Amino acid sequence: MLHNPKLKKTGWVLVITIPLLSVLYCAWGWLGARGPLYWPVRYPITCSWGIGMLVSLAVLLFALELTKIHSGYRVLLFLWTGLCICAGTLFAFYGKYHLDSAQLNGRVYHLAYYTQDNGQEVYVLYECEKTGTWCDRCSFYYVGETYVKPAKLIIDNAMNELRVSIDGKLIYTHGAQPRCHVEYCWADE
Repeated sequence: MLHNPKLKKTGWVLVITIPLLSVLYCAWGWLGARGPLYWPVRYPITCSWGIGMLVSLAVLLFALELTKIHSGYRVLLFLWTGLCICAGTLFAFYGKYHLDSAQLNGRVYHLAYYTQDNGQEVYVLYECEKTGTWCDRCSFYYVGETYVKPAKLIIDNAMNELRVSIDGKLIYTHGAQPRCHVEYCWADE
């Protein structure tokens, strides 16, 4: 059965694809943690991708056996793939935490926060395409306390605005004229 040419070809496809996907997963995690890509922790897609990548690592073991690659290269490829998966997950773990989501004018908005080195929480707002795959950070950010308070996105359809409320207090309004309502809130034009 292991000498079947179709199985060997499938093994090679997996041996090339899975490590490549693990590098993309790692890059996605890094961009989500530090860059413009929105990839929140504690969100179903994070868990799904992490579990999927771990399953693919197990499939890689079988695929490496099918291809009959030298055992030293097998170990190296397996370790590299595992390292990329772990790094991507680690980047996501230290990334932004999702608080709330809302839809306005066919766009999806996500409110998230991350912790600065000094322990303060920084709240940020992302505007995403409808699929939620690619997002841009809005000009708003708010430096809060050293612990996270309940936060909500409130839609005002009459004014065509989105409001950020933290601990029951109006912090920011996003719309035609973005504006902050409290100290330690910034909304660049």
